[in-house]
This record gives sequence, C-alpha cells and structure tokens, in this order.
Amino acid sequence: MGTTKKRNTYTPEYRREAAHLVLDTGRTITAVAAEIRVGEQLLGRWVQQERDRIGAPPEAPLDASERAELDRLRRENTELRLDNEFLGKAAAFFAAKNTPGRERFEVIDAEKANYTISRMCRLLKVDRRRYYEWVARRAAGPSPAEQRRTELTGKIVEFHKASDGTYGAQDPARPA
Repeated sequence: MGTTKKRNTYTPEYRREAAHLVLDTGRTITAVAAEIRVGEQLLGRWVQQERDRIGAPPEAPLDASERAELDRLRRENTELRLDNEFLGKAAAFFAAKNTPGRERFEVIDAEKANYTISRMCRLLKVDRRRYYEWVARRAAGPSPAEQRRTELTGKIVEFHKASDGTYGAQDPARPA
C-alpha cells in the first residue's frame, strides 16, 4: 500500500510575507525558497501574485555589470552589519567595565568564536601582534610583579580593616 503525502497549506499572510522576502530584500527566489523550505515554483507564483496585488511592475533582469555591482554591495552590506554588530557588543562590554588597559583584548577574546580576530583588531584599533602577546602572557600566568602586587593589595586591605578605616585604602587599586 502506498502512503499518501498530505499537502501543505499556507495562509495568505504567510504567502505575502514569503513573497516580500524576495521583493523587499532583492534575494533570489531560489535562495528564499530554500530558506523557508517551499518549492521554487510555488514561491515564484506567490511573488507574481503579490506583484499583481500591489501593482509593482515586473523587474527587468539585471545585466552582468549590474549583477556584479549588486553582489559587491550585498557583500559590503554583510561586512558592515557584522562590524556594527560587533561594535555594539564591544560598546556594551566597555560600558559595563571601568578598568583601563586590557579590556579591548578581553572583548576580542570573548568574541573570537563569532568574528575573526583580524576584523576585531581593526575595529578596536588594536595591533594583532599585541593581542597575541597578551594571550601568551595570560597563558603563562601572573608575573612576579603581579603576584607581589596582589600580595601587597591583600595586606593593605587587611591594614585598612584592622585600623577601622584609618590607615591604608579601602580600594588600593584606586588612588584616593
């Protein structure tokens, strides 16, 4: 016995939205059809119906130079969106932290799974070599000077507490 496949039904609103993915974004019917998992011919009919409904003139096919320019502009638009997205995340990170110095490297390290290191270094105006030096230093652990600073900071905080806030500083990292 053969199994019958139930036909998908789509609401008119869904059809219009799918057609506008093609009409408004300039993407191809093939790309949109693959993205929303419908047949190309079906989506093509929806696009034509929506053009007829809104009275849009049929688009003339692009020649080779126009297609190349459109592709270049789309790539550039994608790059700018990535840049903008990353800078938004970096701005939020900087707003949350008040420590000078290493925070740019920390942002790059936190976002290295999402963006290329060279892109982040360019956007944050950081030398890539300096970033890799920072990674190597961090992997090596604290330097003797950093260890001594941590030890002295702890002692200063202890003196401050023991003297009821008279001696030392409440926050030794921040000058009074």
